Amino acid sequence: MMPTLVAGLKYGRQAFPGLFCALAAVLFSVPAIAEPLPVYSQSSVEVTKNFEAPNHRVLFSAVREVRGEIRADRQYKLPVTGGGRLLRIEPDSSLDSAQSFYADQLNQRGATRLFRCQGRDCGHSNAWANEIFGVSTLYGPDDRQAYTVYSYRDDQGRVNLTLIYAVTRGNLRDYLWLEELVLDDSAEIPVLSPEGGKIKGPVVMRWTGSLTHRFNWDTNTRNRVVNWMQDPDSRLIITSYAAAPADDGTVADSFERSQSAGTSLQALLEKLGVPKSRQFLVNAGPSRAAAKDPSMRTDHIELIVIKN
Repeated sequence: MMPTLVAGLKYGRQAFPGLFCALAAVLFSVPAIAEPLPVYSQSSVEVTKNFEAPNHRVLFSAVREVRGEIRADRQYKLPVTGGGRLLRIEPDSSLDSAQSFYADQLNQRGATRLFRCQGRDCGHSNAWANEIFGVSTLYGPDDRQAYTVYSYRDDQGRVNLTLIYAVTRGNLRDYLWLEELVLDDSAEIPVLSPEGGKIKGPVVMRWTGSLTHRFNWDTNTRNRVVNWMQDPDSRLIITSYAAAPADDGTVADSFERSQSAGTSLQALLEKLGVPKSRQFLVNAGPSRAAAKDPSMRTDHIELIVIKN
């Protein structure tokens, strides 16, 4: 669990516009060379693969089959090294829990989610399993799949991509494909540099409390946000969410809670040197109460920095 910080007084979007143009604009430094992500505790590794390829295909959109050919609106063949692991999720756990675990792990590395699809919006599971990943075990019903792409920079400045494909097979067994890739330094990618990016984030953190609030972010994440705001032209968008009201509560209660948490974070950031005049608080309350991703239904805050 990440360290927490107390303030007195931690997914959301499906994809960024101009998706691949945002690839490097939202990748950030982490304090240590990236290690392989840990294996989810309630799973077992059934297949491992290693990659060192000059033209490894990575999709940033749903897959389609046209006259027997695999196509996607956004796909790139990249020089990479890395590997993939097939995890079988234990019956007592769930794909939602496994995906939330890896989202949290990647958030700690400053990763940004570049693309996500769910269900039939991803295309045919058969194509993902057999043509894209080459792991037939991943084939399942089209309405029981999800695909997510994350990216971040490691301490050596290299672009890292993490691909996660989750599926519940027809026999109701849950599987997750975890693919971790490092782009070759020679890769020519038509993107903005991290240092010159207009949009940075999102950083997602969970919060707890009422009169005082506890924000679930670590020191590195906090320092990264503060460093982004050193540019006087940068503006910080703080979007505060709250869970749906309890049986004895109201929608207004949820909005009040998220407003209070957002205001506390503003005060904390001001103490850390981020002028309140360059902070913009959006009180979103329980607006994600019906989100497909359970982690998005909780009390959490999303931070995005935009350069004027």
